[in-house]
Amino acid sequence: MTESEDFEYAPRPRLAVAVDVERVSEGSGAGVLGRMVAGTASEGRRWAVLVALLALLALPHAAAHAGGVPVATATEDQKRAANKLYESGSARSKSGDAKGAFADFRASYDIVASPNTRLRMGRELAAQGRNAEAHREAKATEQMARTAAQTDKKYLDTERSARDDAAQFAKRCGFLRVALVGRRGVLTVAGRPVGEQELASPIAVDPGDVEVTFREAGELATRKVRLSAGAEAGVSFAQMGTKDAPTRREAELVHPFDMGEGQRITGYAVGGVGVIGMGLFIGFGVANLGIYSDLEDQCPDELCPAALEEDADRGRSFQTAANVGLVIGVIGLAGGAGLLIPALVWGDNASSASLQIGPGYAGLEARFR
Repeated sequence: MTESEDFEYAPRPRLAVAVDVERVSEGSGAGVLGRMVAGTASEGRRWAVLVALLALLALPHAAAHAGGVPVATATEDQKRAANKLYESGSARSKSGDAKGAFADFRASYDIVASPNTRLRMGRELAAQGRNAEAHREAKATEQMARTAAQTDKKYLDTERSARDDAAQFAKRCGFLRVALVGRRGVLTVAGRPVGEQELASPIAVDPGDVEVTFREAGELATRKVRLSAGAEAGVSFAQMGTKDAPTRREAELVHPFDMGEGQRITGYAVGGVGVIGMGLFIGFGVANLGIYSDLEDQCPDELCPAALEEDADRGRSFQTAANVGLVIGVIGLAGGAGLLIPALVWGDNASSASLQIGPGYAGLEARFR
């Protein structure tokens, strides 16, 4: 497929109009600077075209980006103008001017809404490091090409290319899930208004600190998260307020038994169990040693009379109880220390701990943050 395949036409000596698009500023509504080229047309017709171009300047950026006429219904003049800009964008892209290339491709798309042109727009956004925008363009292009392929099979290649681009751009983005929980209001993610239809899937954002705001009935709530490439986090506006939502990684670090601000209480309780365990170990251990000492005196050559069998059984029971007390004591003291030390040094909720028990093993796993 050639780059200009969408715009095949037979040259005719008629008016040719080209619109050169340059980005004025981020979020600016005036995104189009007009440049009228050529013709064998009359002076009056050129003035009419100039007036039309000036009208384009008054359109908001979102409207301009909505796209021009479909390829199937585009006139020869529209195809010629769009093709000229497409070729200019291709030349700028090859020279490394990603910003200029995107401007030309967008201007071409605003004349004739070709899936191939939109595919190139996404790639130029990615070349500028605007990967979240590039991902959204690739997903939109995939859907657009899928629809166009129903009447023209050549767009199947465009659909596959857009799908591959979206997968590639996704590796450079973070993804954010937003839960409004039935609320109605104005949502912005990283300064961009987000419609309700986008909430069905994670929202692509550029890595780094991301601010999410939601305004409902005059009340503004803000959430902030930090995302790295390939990571995913979630924020919820179930309750309005300014408390920052935890990332998925932070949520994983909070153990179900972590009591948050009551971490010191948990530490004291676990440590108290450890103290009790050590007390049992000492008490039953001393009792076992007493019985062992008595039996040693009454059993020369380690041969005991049958009358002392009951004392021997009681001694073995004390020894078992002492061993159990020792295990409880060690785990309890270690667990209490794992919770108390971080809380006392760095403050409450500075760590989370969990008990790990397996065949022949018992221990405490603690994570510090």
